[in-house]
Amino acid sequence: MKRYHFIGIGGVGMSALAEILLSQGETVSGSDQKESLVTRRLVSKGAFITYPQGQAALKESDCVIYSTAIKKDNPEFLEAQEKGCQIKHRSELLESLFAAKEALVVTGAHGKTTTTALLAHTLMVGGKDPSYVVGGFSSSLESNGRAGLGPYFIAEGDESDGSFLRGRPKGAIITNVDDDHLDYWKTSKALQEAYKAFIAKIERPSLFFYHGEDPSLSSWALTGEAYGLSEKYPLYASDLSYEGSTTSFTVHNKKEKPVRIKLNLAGQHNVLNALGVFGLTRALGISVEAIKRAFLTFGGVGRRLEYKGERDGAIIYDDYAHHPKEVEATLLALKEMVKDRRCVVVFQPHRYSRLRDFMDSFTEALQGEKNLIVTDVYSAGEKEIPGVNAAALLERLPKSSCYVPRDSLTEFLKGFIQKDDCVITLGAGDITHVSTELSRC
Repeated sequence: MKRYHFIGIGGVGMSALAEILLSQGETVSGSDQKESLVTRRLVSKGAFITYPQGQAALKESDCVIYSTAIKKDNPEFLEAQEKGCQIKHRSELLESLFAAKEALVVTGAHGKTTTTALLAHTLMVGGKDPSYVVGGFSSSLESNGRAGLGPYFIAEGDESDGSFLRGRPKGAIITNVDDDHLDYWKTSKALQEAYKAFIAKIERPSLFFYHGEDPSLSSWALTGEAYGLSEKYPLYASDLSYEGSTTSFTVHNKKEKPVRIKLNLAGQHNVLNALGVFGLTRALGISVEAIKRAFLTFGGVGRRLEYKGERDGAIIYDDYAHHPKEVEATLLALKEMVKDRRCVVVFQPHRYSRLRDFMDSFTEALQGEKNLIVTDVYSAGEKEIPGVNAAALLERLPKSSCYVPRDSLTEFLKGFIQKDDCVITLGAGDITHVSTELSRC
């Protein structure tokens, strides 16, 4: 009997695919370094999971799924090769899953997880019962992967390893294009050519929406619909106003009457994400009323300006931001939310190569923070680059900024934060645990 075996099944992208296969009655196994909420959920759905990796007994009939994070010297990967198992990258499996559906792919350097989750939620509210794979967890969705009965399959397209070039989407949203993951692409030109190749694969230009204010996208002759914050775009938002964690704005959409919408997310960047979803779902026939309900009830995505709790009157947030533009957008949105509270910003750089490549941009994004704490770089498996570290970043920042070692961070913050502060942890590494530890103390 065929079995799908996932190496690193607890990863957000891998677990979504495993959940879809389980819902379709397939036999699923996997391995991971340790048990988690995600793996426990998969076990409850019928998956068999071993810990740590390297302990699974593979069979020749197994189809072994791996992600880019899995190294080719991984013991299970090597065992799969030795036994002649069918081996597929997760993007190959994803492509085969949405081949029988009308694929709607969201990609871009920033905002794609929130946009993908909002698109899935809106189609759910609109009665389309979509299938989806989302690179994060949202309280508005039953899981990060789902096999629906409707015609659409929503997928988050990963540009980091080129896997978003698999398959031919029926429609798409591109949130933006930015230099990132140059460890894979090597040059900006190669990355931009990949986006152009992705756009060329979109089957229906009437279902293609992109951020018209993005410098790269605006410079290309694209057949699709641009959105932005200016009336020069066929789809645009105006009159933005902020109240707590919600943002209200007016949507102008070609020949339709302007409509006032309240989005249960903070920040201008999320208004742009929502515009892409508005345009695509209207093109798919979702009513304005259903879109309004979906935008108002959307619960956001974990680690995207996620409220974690309080400590002695201070409120605590956590965000995945690890690129300078993400850091800048997140801090702007946070300050719109919390108004006059003192903001304590705790930043963990993610990858030595990213800090090296964007040192000037990180300096600019963090320059105005009066209560900034920088901790050790989260390597994500990279080797240390001499001279690229927290100290190098702090040399460029105001004297009020300080360095705190990662293993001392929670205890330091317990004594540093004051009543009515707003504390935010920023980064794609293990900094998220600090916000959890603070809010639970």
